[in-house]
Amino acid sequence: MMPSVYSIFLGFICERERIRMARAKGKPAPWTEDKILQSYRFCNINRQHDRVTQWITKQITLDYADHPQLWFNLIIARFINWPPMLLALKQRGVFNEWDENKFLACTSMAKMMDEKVFGAAYIVSTNGLKMDKDVYVATKVLRPLWDHRHLARITQSWACGQWAEWLLSFNGIADFMCNQIVTDYKYSEVLPRVLTKDWTTFCLAGPGTSRGLARLHGRPVDKRIPRLICGSMLKMVRAQVKKDAALRDDKVLVTVSGYYDDMNNLANSFCEFDKYMRARNGEGRPKSGYTTHAEFYDV
Repeated sequence: MMPSVYSIFLGFICERERIRMARAKGKPAPWTEDKILQSYRFCNINRQHDRVTQWITKQITLDYADHPQLWFNLIIARFINWPPMLLALKQRGVFNEWDENKFLACTSMAKMMDEKVFGAAYIVSTNGLKMDKDVYVATKVLRPLWDHRHLARITQSWACGQWAEWLLSFNGIADFMCNQIVTDYKYSEVLPRVLTKDWTTFCLAGPGTSRGLARLHGRPVDKRIPRLICGSMLKMVRAQVKKDAALRDDKVLVTVSGYYDDMNNLANSFCEFDKYMRARNGEGRPKSGYTTHAEFYDV
């Protein structure tokens, strides 16, 4: 591990959290002197602070906490990932009982009115099929899952990794989306931290996390680090961050280290750190500029 890069990483995660805290207190912009953080959008250090995640937690996870198809509702929520569209679906009763026709009627109406159906934060493709994205999601992704919902009834005691393995067996759900869905599920009563053996370790590390870890360890960023090795690296970094938090008089670092009980928060931090270092090193700029007039996916 390169201490200088590690110090930059600690500075980045703490400053990003300070920005969130300053905004939450209603302080005026700019909330930082870091020109990169002033100029570009970076996700929160704690995923639970992201606006869409907060909306899904309140309107789906909590409202349908006892619903037998909560897992399915969370899949719908993450594929759409746009609260105004999700609210319209909720008002039509789509989350009470899956109805493909209601879903498509709702998305079709939005398209007719030139309104957004999908949020911009995640890329949802049709995997090369020439069809509308909402039709693809309804018929090629959600329909097979709904047809196999009886299998999900026996999975209530599964751990995060087992849920992920099952979801990955279906068309249209790859590592990134699966990771988002299972992580949402972690914050429900189905996968409580005290009873779920891999709650603090589950993570499907993506390419951004790999690049961030590569920067930390002085590795080539264009060589993907295997998922299992990423997992081991993340555990070591988490232990170091918690150790440093215990030794330093820095309340923000202590707070951030607590967020890393959820490994996904640390993995996401490295994905964002890669974006930060690209800008810092003059290798390119993050695709999303920062504005003080934020939409749901702005953080």
